Amino acid sequence: MNNRYSYVVLFSAALLGTAALAKNSDGALQIGLWALAVVEVAAIWWLLARRR
Repeated sequence: MNNRYSYVVLFSAALLGTAALAKNSDGALQIGLWALAVVEVAAIWWLLARRR
């Protein structure tokens, strides 16, 4: 398996965990977790868009 796809799977699992935590959190923690989720989505998109 290509190393890039391993990272996509890893970031996807992290995204699911982050979203679950953010859903059950309050206030600033929830905002921070949703911001982290956006970064994880960007990382997945970047990994899938790379051509190599």
